[in-house]
Amino acid sequence: MASDSRLRRYALGVVDGLQYGVVLTAVVVAFLVPVSLALSGTLVLVKAGLFLGGILLLGFGALKARPEQRTAYEGDWRPRLSRAIPSDSRSEDGFAGLVNALPPAAWYIGADDRLSDGFRFLVAWLVMWATSYAMEAVFLVGVPPALG
Repeated sequence: MASDSRLRRYALGVVDGLQYGVVLTAVVVAFLVPVSLALSGTLVLVKAGLFLGGILLLGFGALKARPEQRTAYEGDWRPRLSRAIPSDSRSEDGFAGLVNALPPAAWYIGADDRLSDGFRFLVAWLVMWATSYAMEAVFLVGVPPALG
């Protein structure tokens, strides 16, 4: 019985992460398409923007997914990354709150079952890079005609 609840929790985490990744990728694409068409007349800048945005999400997600640092003594004066980048992740405000209000996550996933921001960013990185790769490999965006 315990494995069923654990499996359900993992499945809800996957749904939550994928929903966040797809919505964030859609927002980035919606912003980049008019810019790319205005500047180059093609979707090459969308592909490049998704790739670079994915790199940023990978780095920031890796930093936010780190556990809190513990110090051996209270008088530690050194700045720590955990203070600079808060890991409070299951908040219901801002962009994350907007994504949390969308179905299917709004119907099935409670606040305790959501992924942390760091892991949501890592899933969004995978979705952005998969979209960028699909634009190049499947739709031949940015591929010279001789190679397509």
